[in-house]
Amino acid sequence: MPELGASAMDGLEDLFAVLDRVPFVAGVKRDVGRLRRLLYERRPARLVVVGHARSGRSTLLNLLMDRSVLPTGEEEAGVYDGGWVGVDAQGSRISWLELSPGTDEALSRRALSEGGPDLVLAVLQVEAGDQAACLRLARDLARDEGGVPVIVVSTQTDRVSPRRSRELRRELSTQAAELKLPSSRVHAVAAPTRSGLAALADALIEALPQAAQLESARAMPCARASRLRIARQIVRASGALSVTVALVPLPLSDLAFLAPLQVAMVSSVAHLAGREWDRETISEWAASIGVVGGAGLGMRWGAQQLVKLIPGAGSLLSAGIAGAGTAALGKSAIAWFLEREV
Repeated sequence: MPELGASAMDGLEDLFAVLDRVPFVAGVKRDVGRLRRLLYERRPARLVVVGHARSGRSTLLNLLMDRSVLPTGEEEAGVYDGGWVGVDAQGSRISWLELSPGTDEALSRRALSEGGPDLVLAVLQVEAGDQAACLRLARDLARDEGGVPVIVVSTQTDRVSPRRSRELRRELSTQAAELKLPSSRVHAVAAPTRSGLAALADALIEALPQAAQLESARAMPCARASRLRIARQIVRASGALSVTVALVPLPLSDLAFLAPLQVAMVSSVAHLAGREWDRETISEWAASIGVVGGAGLGMRWGAQQLVKLIPGAGSLLSAGIAGAGTAALGKSAIAWFLEREV
């Protein structure tokens, strides 16, 4: 996947292969698995969206992605009912399938056979009729697809008073609980003000499989909390793996593994922020840590190799230096690419 650097990803897979064969790193298997799913196995999320035509399904995707990727209003009119839409807008990717209670069953069955959903969104227009039919369809889809999560969204809440909106959310939550949906929490979203959008995006991303979280967080600029959460997970896991790699008691032996690990870590943080990993991005980030920061990182790496020559404790000291250096790189990338936008 070139956005994160093909050579770095190849090196990362080599590292995974080595660590899988080393018995003394059983404690970091979880970090290996997390990085493998978040980075190497990453893919767009597959979202099935249940709701009547003009309930705001396509509008919701446009809001989440902060760009017009699907037509809305009269132009929509259920035109996407029953077929997967692979959205790719400047590197922001989501697979989107709209269904309604009136969708042809054979059509929807054929679409679902092409790829099961990661999550079902039940999008219900505020005070619209026949909401129970949409909730039942969402429940049945979730059950048939192995119990995937369901998130209920009440749209166009700006058309009623805040008090009435809260009442409707409670009513929908009760209906969802009675139907035994996997989740009975209801999110309310108003398009003009974008209220409730960030909370919905964060809940949606957290409910997804890890392999689909990074691409989804990139695709949804409003999900700032999820972007930071995922970036910090990647940095923590990378730091832990750096310590493990540095415990190999041979000078220079870890360079082939630490370099791609650190490049994949930093480039993934840039990817989360919607930046391509190109020369311009690399130059900006390098300038942000400055000459002193770059020299400091270089001195840490040099010291790491020298302390390995110390009998007994050398590898332990090297591991500490490797972990600290990787953490410093990761924190600088988070500060430059993500924290500035919060």
